[in-house]
Amino acid sequence: MLNNWMRSERPYPRLAASISFPQKECWGGPAVLSKYEMIYGNSDAIQVWNFLEQARIEGYGEWADRVIILQQVNIQSPIAVEEKFPRGPPAWWIKAAQYSPDKAVAIAIWQNELLGCDWWLRYTTGSRVPIWTEDRYLGNWSEACPRGLWAGRMTVEGDTIDLGDTRGLTLVEWICTGLRERVIGHPIYRQAYAGIQLQDGPLFGAGPWIPPRTRVAISPAVTITIGEYNESSLSIHITFLCDFIGQLTVGRSARDRMVVRCNGHTLGPYHEGKEHFAHLHSVCQACALEQYGNWGGWPYNGAEDWFALWARIEAIYGPYPRRSALGDILQGWELTTAQCMPSLWWSAERQRQHMRFALGHVLVAGEGGISFSWLEDQTGVRYASGNNAINRWPHIPEADFQLGAWSGPPAQEHVIDGKVIYYRHFRDGEKRYSVAVNLWDRELGGIPAKDAVWFRGEYPGPVERIEFPADDPRSDWF
Repeated sequence: MLNNWMRSERPYPRLAASISFPQKECWGGPAVLSKYEMIYGNSDAIQVWNFLEQARIEGYGEWADRVIILQQVNIQSPIAVEEKFPRGPPAWWIKAAQYSPDKAVAIAIWQNELLGCDWWLRYTTGSRVPIWTEDRYLGNWSEACPRGLWAGRMTVEGDTIDLGDTRGLTLVEWICTGLRERVIGHPIYRQAYAGIQLQDGPLFGAGPWIPPRTRVAISPAVTITIGEYNESSLSIHITFLCDFIGQLTVGRSARDRMVVRCNGHTLGPYHEGKEHFAHLHSVCQACALEQYGNWGGWPYNGAEDWFALWARIEAIYGPYPRRSALGDILQGWELTTAQCMPSLWWSAERQRQHMRFALGHVLVAGEGGISFSWLEDQTGVRYASGNNAINRWPHIPEADFQLGAWSGPPAQEHVIDGKVIYYRHFRDGEKRYSVAVNLWDRELGGIPAKDAVWFRGEYPGPVERIEFPADDPRSDWF
């Protein structure tokens, strides 16, 4: 799937989409999705596989062979099966676990618990440690995690589901063997997904959300503080990086390698100077940056800080023009994606400005992609299922304008009245284009405040502003 990406230059803009695949009529099918070079979401592998086959039938085979589809996984914080399904998980859910990392981890913990082996991290009161959202809790990633008792197989409606033997293994040891080999290595999974996106945020331990002095039980006889748990489990997380991620991303042919992205939290100040987070980025190939410009837990909430953030990303994954041994040599482009989420309740002009500003940032500062989705629909799940009347994607005409490839380094600076305008040059054959971003609260050089402008020519030299129609981004499918 990835061989077609091994080109040194890819045209801009590079669009991504965060969606799920359950209902074709809601997202428009291959005719719509073929504009996206990367798709990430939490769909079942069978749904993705069926979608790619349908794309080939409908004449989008070349795109189906090159699109990068990533599954968002939460293997450090799985759901509690018995809480989600008080009467037991349905047969389809168990069958899907053979090619679903999230479901497989949840079932392995559930089955071991039935046999008296507890793979949950627990408070001293005995309750599980919740994280993120309803039904989701932290697994026990410590050295003291009890050894598994489940053989790893279930028979459902005559089908044998093999998730890998857990007997004699800790949770992380099974993740690095059975989960990696049986589930992510499943033929259906490998045909559906080009890789995974680790959604657990900071993978190392339970911080920073839980107070460090909170006590937890890592075995029936041992209780420690969360701070001690975080420190003591670092070596286990390094094992995970080497034996799980490392085995997926290196040591094989380009066709067999998988893409692994981490959550963008791992670029935050909380992790600066910590060797284990440097190790995470040494095996991952990029990061996902959620909510451009404004997100509660994100360390960069000002638009101007995103230039510094992209510079940091380029320093890790291969600054221009050097090609990274991780992302760029394998795919031909940087795999980082910034997510921009305008609100449904904003005016059309404010939506356009927010998306245009975000797209300008990504074009000028980074070499990754950008995805647009409504703030009220962050995961794409509600959109794809057609609920809440969210049945269209946000769109701006600038996202369709083909700039070609870069013809200069990122984030070049032009000073007007002592204030910096950032810009970058592009080329499409003999055509020359520029994009410039104004971070300031007032218009500068004809660029509106807090906005981006597209030009013909090489800014700041003689240029012609490209005028785009003021289409309502809510007025069409994409």
